[in-house]
Amino acid sequence: MNSEQRGDSAQQTDQEQGRRELGKARRRRRIVEAAAVLVEAEGLDGLTMRRLSEAARVSYATVYNLVGAKEDVLVEVLRDGLEDLGAQLAAVDSPDPLDRARAVVAGVVDHFVARPALYRVLVQAVHDPATGARGLPIRRRTISVYESSIRDAIDAGLLRDDLDPHVLGVHVTLAVNGVIRRWAAGEIDAIGFRAEADYALRVALLGVATPPTRTKLLAELRACERTLSRSTGRAA
Repeated sequence: MNSEQRGDSAQQTDQEQGRRELGKARRRRRIVEAAAVLVEAEGLDGLTMRRLSEAARVSYATVYNLVGAKEDVLVEVLRDGLEDLGAQLAAVDSPDPLDRARAVVAGVVDHFVARPALYRVLVQAVHDPATGARGLPIRRRTISVYESSIRDAIDAGLLRDDLDPHVLGVHVTLAVNGVIRRWAAGEIDAIGFRAEADYALRVALLGVATPPTRTKLLAELRACERTLSRSTGRAA
């Protein structure tokens, strides 16, 4: 085989590999979408691996090979939706980095409340001990988004620079996640969800805010409190 033939063979191999990977991606997408439909329609009990393989038009083994066990499927459905949301939020164009942090919170709330039957189940399932550490990549991605906004806000003089942006990003993520879990458990309604998530972000930033930013955050916190006082879904 001469060099030209070897080159053609290598190119053909690369093309075949590309087609195989594209096929896998399409099948994985069908699995994730089918799982979301089953959970949204019938809850967690409606999702069995046999029904999922039938709905996605793949073999039983393919579900395990491309995604994993049931717990992996649930995490993947949640992660997939948040990946789409992340792409939308990345397009947020504002000179104020704190506006981007606010947009993240608003986007998360909008995303979840648009499909409550799906996301209430997913949030509770992903936080179940049975899932172990499967949900950690989602949390790390969220932390990095908040941390980036916080670093930019420090550079812009909106926040003080004497605290660790990463630790603050972790704190914001955990605070907002706590609100998400309360909504998923049915403790608060959509209005309360939005107001409490907004409140969690602003309280976390208040302690490191420069004086002008602090004044603005306090006004926003008071608005959140007024909303919460009117929300019938707020927990006592």
